[in-house]
Amino acid sequence: MSGIRGLRRVALVGLLAVVGAYLSHTAEFIRVWGTTSLPGVLGSSVHAYLIPLGFGLALVLGLASAAWARAWRLATRRLDHARLTAVRLLRGGRPPAAPAAPAEAPSGTPAASAWRQMRRLWPQVMAVQVPIYLVQEHVESARIGVDAGWLAPVSGVHSLAPAIHALVALLVTVYTLLAALLLRSREAAAARLERCVRRIVEARLRPLGVRPRPVVDVDVTRVRLEAIRRQRPPPQPAAPRPVPAR
Repeated sequence: MSGIRGLRRVALVGLLAVVGAYLSHTAEFIRVWGTTSLPGVLGSSVHAYLIPLGFGLALVLGLASAAWARAWRLATRRLDHARLTAVRLLRGGRPPAAPAAPAEAPSGTPAASAWRQMRRLWPQVMAVQVPIYLVQEHVESARIGVDAGWLAPVSGVHSLAPAIHALVALLVTVYTLLAALLLRSREAAAARLERCVRRIVEARLRPLGVRPRPVVDVDVTRVRLEAIRRQRPPPQPAAPRPVPAR
């Protein structure tokens, strides 16, 4: 589990660094040369790769947004179901079978955890983003036959490039952690309400001496097919054909 979490962390840092380098590169070019020469530069052979790279990053970000939206809908569905169950129980409704115990929520509030993650994630994104930018500028200079040195993209007229990279890395990190914070808050609210419903059910069933049964996930389709099969009569053997008289 820790290995999978580490791979996810590396993938997240890499994706944010590539996005940050792309945005910082564009922002630095606009700051130095303005927006009038941007279409011509993108159409040149040196910077032509930025167009498909932008489409690729947009596709990846779109898939990530779709996954986040799906997780948000699932958390909202859990929260609504737990809320309706709690209201029904408080109004004297019949308690259902107790659901399985929800997963334990992480320690600490979501806001405090997001702040700790931002302090760790921002320097990591910066540590990957700036080398990507330096390699990118060095390859572009080599393609046009200019050897300006590795530090040329962050010195001279580009002396503000490190500050721009730091700001862009901070923005993409805050945006990512804000989305994670909203999703984690919704999941934490659903887990708290589910625990409350479980306590209400246990309090209702304890005086009766009934232990709540956890709901077991079953294959509904298989159960229905089995019920239909049992309702059908068994197949009858075919009647023998009469032998014609001679």
